Amino acid sequence: MLLPFTEKPLEGFESLYNKKIGNEGEEVALYYLEKKSFKIIEKNYSVKVGEIDIIASKNNVLHFIEVKTRVNDHFGAPYNAITHSKIKKISRAARCFLLSYSHNFSAYQFDVISLVKDKSYKVHFIENAFDVSDFYSL
Repeated sequence: MLLPFTEKPLEGFESLYNKKIGNEGEEVALYYLEKKSFKIIEKNYSVKVGEIDIIASKNNVLHFIEVKTRVNDHFGAPYNAITHSKIKKISRAARCFLLSYSHNFSAYQFDVISLVKDKSYKVHFIENAFDVSDFYSL
């Protein structure tokens, strides 16, 4: 049993609490994207080298989207939690997806949806949030 979002979770339940918040945030992100006319291609795409929360397309552009959710921004915006290591894993997973997916898109990009839950969700959609060319060319 989890406590409401406004209270600290019971000891030992932190990971379940965080997972619940993350899953809820991903559902909010999907709803947001659909309202913005994105076509959802994959949710929680996972391969050995990494994971991508949402893969979507719009106007023949493929979007690899990382979703970060927090119940407050006391420790900074949710998107600040995306590390260099996480970007590397996302880029590797994107490469696997591109090698296995047959549709040709005119471009691809890496975006972030940063969510803060207060009484309702505040959505911050950051397009082209990071460049993976430092790692290798996809």
